[in-house]
Amino acid sequence: ATLAFSIPCMPTFWVLSSALGACAEVKAPACTVADGAALLDDPGGFYRCADGYVNGRKGCGEQGYPLGYGLKYAERFMWEIYPDVSEAGQVFLSRNLVCLQTAFKDGVDGAMSCDEVSKAGFAAHPGCYLDSGICDLPFADKAPIFLAVDAQDLAHPAQAGAIERIIEACAAG
Repeated sequence: ATLAFSIPCMPTFWVLSSALGACAEVKAPACTVADGAALLDDPGGFYRCADGYVNGRKGCGEQGYPLGYGLKYAERFMWEIYPDVSEAGQVFLSRNLVCLQTAFKDGVDGAMSCDEVSKAGFAAHPGCYLDSGICDLPFADKAPIFLAVDAQDLAHPAQAGAIERIIEACAAG
C-alpha cells in the first residue's frame, strides 16, 4: 500500500494556473507501508516519509505523531520487543504495524495540522490492536508490549483513551 497526500497549491502555482480557471492539486510522492522484510529492516520508514507531507509539507517534527510516536514505536516494537516475544507476539506486532500504517495512510491528509494528524493516528490504535489480536496474546507477550510505551506518552490523553478501550475490549472477551 502507498501513501499519496494531496498538497494544496502554492501561491506561485496558483497564479500560473488561475488563468486556466482552477488550481490543480499537487500530488506528493508515495510512502510505502512496511511489509515483508521492511517490517524488521526499516519498520519506521513509512513514518519518516509521511512526516514530509503532513502539515502542508512542513511536517510535524520530532514531537509530532509521525516521528515522535509512529517512527519511535515502530522501531522499538520491531527491533527491541519483537525478538523477545513468542511467535504469536511476533505475528501480532507485524500485523499491528501494517494496520497502523495503513490506517494512517487512509486517514491522514497532507493538509491536516499536526494536532489533526496526531488525533487521526491515535484514533487507529484501538481498532488495530484489537484486530491484530492483542487480547489473544499470553501475558508474557502483552507485558513487554504495554511496558514499551514511555510514561510521557501514556500521559497523552488520546493514548490513555486508546489503552483504556483496548483493555476494556479484552476484558469483555
